Amino acid sequence: MSKLVVAVDLGKWKCGRAIALDGRVVDCRTISIPRRRNHRPGVMAQALTDPDSLAWEFKSYGSEWVCEWPKKYPHQRAKHQNIDDLHAVGKCLRWDKKYSPHAWKGNVAKPAHRARIKRALTPEELAVMPPMADHDAWDACGILLFHLGRVKRGGIKP
Repeated sequence: MSKLVVAVDLGKWKCGRAIALDGRVVDCRTISIPRRRNHRPGVMAQALTDPDSLAWEFKSYGSEWVCEWPKKYPHQRAKHQNIDDLHAVGKCLRWDKKYSPHAWKGNVAKPAHRARIKRALTPEELAVMPPMADHDAWDACGILLFHLGRVKRGGIKP
C-alpha cells in the first residue's frame, strides 16, 4: 500500500499544507479561510481535510499527519494568545507526529532555510511548489522533508 504523508504549518486563517506520496512531494499549497470576528478552529481544520482541496482519495492510501506545534515560552507571554489559536486549530485534527519549530528548523534565517528546502527538492517536486513568497506552504514542505528524513534540522541535507 502506498503511503501518504500530510504536513501542516498551522495558522489561524491560513495554513501551509504539503503532501508526499511514497516520499515524493506531490502537492504543496496554502489553505485559507475567510477572516471572521468569531474564529472557529474547526472551520480551518475542515478546510485542511476538504476532499476538493486535497485532490487525493485518502481511503486508498495509508496516511500520516505531521505538523509544527508551536511552543509557549515564559518570556514571550504576549504571543501566547496567537499560539493558543494555532493549538486550537491543531487540536481539531489527528496528528501522528508534532514537531516544535526549534526541532525541525532550528535558528536558521528564513531565506537560508528556504534555499536549503529548495535544494532538497527534485525538479518534479519544484514544479508543484507555489512561489517562494507563499511562506506557509514552504514551511509545510520543510516540515514534510524533515519528517521524511530528507533534510536535517535547519534544512541541511543528511
